[in-house]
Amino acid sequence: MPRPWIAYVFVGAIQEQDRPPNFREAEWVEATINGTHFWERATKLDEAWLRQDLQQALDRDRSMVDSPDLSRVKRIQAVVRRQGRYIALLDGDWQFKSLVDRYELLDRSAPEIAELVGA
Repeated sequence: MPRPWIAYVFVGAIQEQDRPPNFREAEWVEATINGTHFWERATKLDEAWLRQDLQQALDRDRSMVDSPDLSRVKRIQAVVRRQGRYIALLDGDWQFKSLVDRYELLDRSAPEIAELVGA
């Protein structure tokens, strides 16, 4: 099962194990869940914050607009050209549709790719 990497990036951006650097009480709350103590960002999260702090997870080089008009080969080529393990497939409005494990796709498609390149 693929790791939900965007969730790990998100939680890492809003939670700290230790008291955060440049601590301001209005921005952080102290919490304990199931014996685990942590600090969590208490300020309102907006689009600007998400784009700034989650830039890696929202990187458009790790996503592609999918279309039913794309052939299987074109879709594989587009995913393979991206960087990172997980590639987000988006609809025409850049809304999330699904997540592709690029490494798994490469393993599964290796014979087909080899045939295409004449190897």
